Amino acid sequence: MLFLKDLLVFEQLSMLAQKAMEGFISGLHKSPLRGFSVEFAEHRSYNPGDNIRNLDWKLLAKTDKKYIKQTIEETNLRCYFWLDISKSMKYPEGQELKLKYSIALGCILAQALSKQRDAFQFSLIDENKLAWQTDVKSTKGHLSNIFSKLELLWNSKDLDTYENLELSFAKLSSGIPRRSMVVICSDLLFENQSNFWETLKYLKFLKCEILLIDVQHHNHELHLELDNIPYEFIDLENQSRVRLNPTEIKESYKNAQTKVREENIQHCQQLGVSYFDGDVSFPLDYAIMQFYRERNKLK
Repeated sequence: MLFLKDLLVFEQLSMLAQKAMEGFISGLHKSPLRGFSVEFAEHRSYNPGDNIRNLDWKLLAKTDKKYIKQTIEETNLRCYFWLDISKSMKYPEGQELKLKYSIALGCILAQALSKQRDAFQFSLIDENKLAWQTDVKSTKGHLSNIFSKLELLWNSKDLDTYENLELSFAKLSSGIPRRSMVVICSDLLFENQSNFWETLKYLKFLKCEILLIDVQHHNHELHLELDNIPYEFIDLENQSRVRLNPTEIKESYKNAQTKVREENIQHCQQLGVSYFDGDVSFPLDYAIMQFYRERNKLK
């Protein structure tokens, strides 16, 4: 299982993504998706005329039978990652678990897509600004450039360059071709919620598969599991402050949070968007599996 707390020891995202994918694939041998790989698909019997370069020579040596190694068919998939890097994603302060969950997941998936020669783009969203955006490519150099940029955030540093363009979800989705995949990692605290949902509606019209990962620190942000002492709560978006004891508002707070989440899930169900509950304390394996379920719909 890939827990975020175990990945925090890595400073280089390339190493993190490589080790995480290796662990994820080996872990699948105990799952219903036995034999899954980002490259290898299955064996089939050798037929006269097949290219011998595709023979599984190790299997031939063991069984004295000729089998061809089949790889997953190239689908020319284009995947678009929208990563929310706003202040609320940097909770808890000093640990930034929500942001690091999103970065780790994005890098692991990008590593897998690169191996499959699928093209991908990253867009970093900060408040109502588009902080940074890449081209849509599948090369190793493209992946390395993304890792270098995200490593700054991963290691709690500021971006070295900042586009600071006004964020428009409609503009963000323009140019995305039909039957693409869009992966959104956010806590969904956008100012203009209506524009966000309208954009997802447009993407579904284009027959895109959308995976919306609602990244939350469940114990604190949803259940308010804090010590029974006064706290000063600070809004990370606008810095407003209030001092109170969590037990005094726990039930009403949980009810309000539940209502918001139910509304978000209902929006997703109405639009045909796949909603995933991204708790930072849960293994990333579940989110990776959900990604591949959505990806397979485009085949």
